[in-house]
Amino acid sequence: MKFIAISAATLLASSPAFAGQFVNVEANSSIQDGDYSSTRFDTQYGWEGELGESSRYYVQGGPSFVSRDGAEELEYQVGGKVGIKTALTEDVTAYSEIKAYSGDDWDLNDVKLSVKAGVKYTF
Repeated sequence: MKFIAISAATLLASSPAFAGQFVNVEANSSIQDGDYSSTRFDTQYGWEGELGESSRYYVQGGPSFVSRDGAEELEYQVGGKVGIKTALTEDVTAYSEIKAYSGDDWDLNDVKLSVKAGVKYTF
């Protein structure tokens, strides 16, 4: 969790003063082997902006609500993402994202962390 906080602080400290603000509302459902297991509803507030001439960043966070199959009540969590996208050439872009969510009822002792990275070629 400290790594995420330091990463976010570093991005914010190095970002321009006129970063764009946004609200991201998103639903993600999990289906494995044809069986529905849950849906996560994120309601996050964030900032995005430029890093130099060829990169963009975003930082977002806020409450999440998880509806599990068969559960009678929602789980309440807090989560966030930090990401960057960089143009390597006119047609190739690299991107990465770190995402974290708390445990049930905003328990920060049980943080779930995921990382993704990729390269996109546009033709």
